[in-house]
Amino acid sequence: LTDIDKSNIVAFMIGLLNEKNEDIRKEILSALFYLSEEDCIKEAIRLIDTDESWIVRLKSVEILHELKPEGYKRILQEHLKRENNRYVIEKIQDAF
Repeated sequence: LTDIDKSNIVAFMIGLLNEKNEDIRKEILSALFYLSEEDCIKEAIRLIDTDESWIVRLKSVEILHELKPEGYKRILQEHLKRENNRYVIEKIQDAF
């Protein structure tokens, strides 16, 4: 892929993160992991606080834990205060 092709694909995929289907959002976030770590991190940080689906938030936590961007522990600790799903809470606690 050329850089332009990759950029277009990443932009298209980021647009799909607005889909109503939570499985699509989760899988798109997973695919971004392989195409653009930078964009994946940015979207995971956004989705951990804004997505209504615990499945998408859980995937966001997994990605942040695996990629370990600067400040990720602080981000997870802040989110932990607002999280209400036990699986996401457990995943955040396991990240420490």
